[in-house]
Amino acid sequence: MEKIKIYSYLFIVFLLSSCELSKEIDYETIYEGDKIVIHGFINTLDGVNLIVKKTVSPDNVTANDKLNEINIVLYEDCKKVQSLIAINEYLYSTPTKFVPKLGSYYYIEAVSQGLPKVFSLPQPIFSPVEIDSLYLVIDNLTYYANLIVSFNNNPKLGASYYLKVQYFHDGVIDSSRVGSEIFNPFGLIDNTVNGLNTIEEQVGRISEFDSLRVELYTLSPDLTKFLQSFKKYDSSVEDPFFEQTYPVFTNIENGYGIFASYSYTTRIIQK
Repeated sequence: MEKIKIYSYLFIVFLLSSCELSKEIDYETIYEGDKIVIHGFINTLDGVNLIVKKTVSPDNVTANDKLNEINIVLYEDCKKVQSLIAINEYLYSTPTKFVPKLGSYYYIEAVSQGLPKVFSLPQPIFSPVEIDSLYLVIDNLTYYANLIVSFNNNPKLGASYYLKVQYFHDGVIDSSRVGSEIFNPFGLIDNTVNGLNTIEEQVGRISEFDSLRVELYTLSPDLTKFLQSFKKYDSSVEDPFFEQTYPVFTNIENGYGIFASYSYTTRIIQK
């Protein structure tokens, strides 16, 4: 009988403890106030394209993050060259005729009333690293194909690389294989060596496409740092062994985000 009483007492204590644990916990959040957030790129084919918004407090994540009025200016080698045009509430771009110059450095400056003025670190405009060779290796038993891409790394650029493959069937691009993101951090190719490098990627059964468009991207050092840090952030954000998440790299002074450059070259391969 004594054992039953003890067990009953422990069970009641456990229930009471569970009820205590289910209560809401008040804690103080750290928020430095609204700041401008910029994510965007510059390259010779597409000019400048930016997504621009503002931060919101962590205890009010559904708040409006749009900026009603903002002036964004592009500088070339420390000289003002363009004011960006609003395409919609978030997207800002350079005029379609604008083409950045190879060898020049570009940065952006953004001003919005009531918020700190932000500016990015300068980004270089460089020629893309060309694809040296491109071919398919097909398994005769499974009919799965591997794409082999070779290129020569230029160590002076201090760049990393990224490979995109677009699938075509009967001359039409397979939209189901087109991702919404420009760069996936886990697709970053940053383990290159000086000179010839070779990338191998499985592209599926040969019946699933009749041609491939292969794009090799050369990424600026800042873009490389951003993707590397985001990969570490993703690994730490849900890991209980990390006391805090890994910080994502930003090159936007007085704000947050990334303004970076890249270039790319394109080749077509028939199966």
